Amino acid sequence: QVYTGGADWTASSNSWPTAYADRSDHKLHVKVCDLAGNCVNNQTNPAASTISQLFQYDVNRPTAAVTTPQNGQDQRALAVLSGTSADAAPGGIRRVYAAVEHTGGAGPQPPGWWNWGSGGFTLGSAGPYEPNPSPAWTQVSSTTLWDQLTLAWSTPVPAGMFVSSNTYRVAVMAIDVAGNLQPNPDGAGVGSYFRFDTQAPLARSTAPANVAYVNQAALTSLAGTAIDAVP
Repeated sequence: QVYTGGADWTASSNSWPTAYADRSDHKLHVKVCDLAGNCVNNQTNPAASTISQLFQYDVNRPTAAVTTPQNGQDQRALAVLSGTSADAAPGGIRRVYAAVEHTGGAGPQPPGWWNWGSGGFTLGSAGPYEPNPSPAWTQVSSTTLWDQLTLAWSTPVPAGMFVSSNTYRVAVMAIDVAGNLQPNPDGAGVGSYFRFDTQAPLARSTAPANVAYVNQAALTSLAGTAIDAVP
């Protein structure tokens, strides 16, 4: 018996989280009787029930990954961020978000997370996730389909986001249809770390000297210097 008064009924139990099996189907059946003994759906056989609701219990967390840019690789051109996401059946992906962190380098950009609302690396942390993600996260993919076990994602790179000779990280998080969130989406070491570099290195020769005349004895070696911006 779950009705205690008013227009609604509710039931809860501390044992449900362990009683239900992950990624399993369940059906809720309801019957109601009035004070006179009139009943609706007064069935002992679930197959004969006429008031029921099917639901899936899912505590398995989805995963998402960054494929562009690749982790640990230098980039000299980057117009799109992209990747993949996946969830185990039954269930499926519902939404995917991405965030970008400036981790270091030369120039005016401060360390922090990109604000997709106002632009610029103005956020000190990635902030909260669902149900109301901070401006550090932008939705990069979604679906209304059920049992969408894999879902690709992508988003254009905003103008001015990446500056040469700087390092960045792209983080991504996925949410499945049950509301399970990818664990630790912006934790240390998670995501794709890369260096953005559009500046060519500089090189020059120092030996032999420019327009010098050298004989065989004087030409002992060829030498020069090369330099590239850091980091």
